[in-house]
Amino acid sequence: IGGVRKCETSVSEEIEALLNFKMGKIGNVKFHGSGREDYDVRMLAERGGRKFCLKVQDCEDVSLEDRVGGAVEVKGLRYGCETDWKSLQEETESKIKYYKCIIHCTKKIPDKPKFPQTPFSIYQKTPLRVLHRRANLIRTRGVTFLSLKKINHFWAEVEIGTEAGAYIKEFVTSDFGRTRPSLGDLLAGDEGGGG
Repeated sequence: IGGVRKCETSVSEEIEALLNFKMGKIGNVKFHGSGREDYDVRMLAERGGRKFCLKVQDCEDVSLEDRVGGAVEVKGLRYGCETDWKSLQEETESKIKYYKCIIHCTKKIPDKPKFPQTPFSIYQKTPLRVLHRRANLIRTRGVTFLSLKKINHFWAEVEIGTEAGAYIKEFVTSDFGRTRPSLGDLLAGDEGGGG
């Protein structure tokens, strides 16, 4: 933000470093992931991980072996073509994505929260954290799955399935009311997100 990095590295930089390409003089790598990954969000392998493509120009040596290092694990590498790049983009735009998170609430979590029947829509203004680089729009996204398992009165494990493009952190936190309904709205019994 304003020319200052928020994290020391990114998911794409971690993957490129892990693969350690031996590049020629005009070497170039372009990363295209199956959706944007925040560095502080862990992608669980139990859901199949996230696909990605790398366009590597003027590369002298490539190994397609599985690799683990730093914050990432890379499996199932193969050579691809331009149609792989395009089909990944199409899949990214239509895919359902699953998340699991641990939440803490300042008020007691209901024993049996009454969530709307899925699928249901959420309305998200562009999150404050990306507003400096994205237009301030309202996006409608579908929540296809939502479950909550209480850990105690104030902590719970939440599993969420959404259409591609939903901002999950903001669904959980409401982003100062910019996502409606948010998880907090739903826990308070406000399905419309009005308060």
